[in-house]
Amino acid sequence: MLNQSKESKFLTYLVHKLTLLVKNLQESLQKTKTEFEPKFRFVDWMVREKTKEGYCVIQIIGTAHVINKLPKEIITDKQLLYGFSPQDVHIITTLAHLESNRPDLKILSMDFIENIVTLSNNNGNHIHLSIKELYKNKNLLSQLTTLDAFKLGKFIGDTDSVIS
Repeated sequence: MLNQSKESKFLTYLVHKLTLLVKNLQESLQKTKTEFEPKFRFVDWMVREKTKEGYCVIQIIGTAHVINKLPKEIITDKQLLYGFSPQDVHIITTLAHLESNRPDLKILSMDFIENIVTLSNNNGNHIHLSIKELYKNKNLLSQLTTLDAFKLGKFIGDTDSVIS
């Protein structure tokens, strides 16, 4: 009977220690979740005039120091990316996606009479092509936005142009 009493005391002691351990683990997990403080803050989105390339303006939290970085540079640098809040990471990854999928060309004008299309690239240079030349150049067509490609198709359909 004495051995049984020692065993029950030991089991009670063990259960008590395990309960304390579980409580300590839960408290430490809650602290790590709430104690994350970002090191960087997304401040603004700017576009360079010459290249029309967008970049993020980042502030180092606790200082007045500001850094300009391309979104693709931020998302490829894991240490830098982990320094942002989840909301800022969402903004930066969205901007990186939009920048990588930005069309290279846009339609400025379409001449119904002469069947000429004027395109503009990201550098502001203008390209004048006949509809036939543009239609045959799949590389140029793939650089248009879907809306501009739709407008071009509608233009071709409206003018009843025969493209061969």
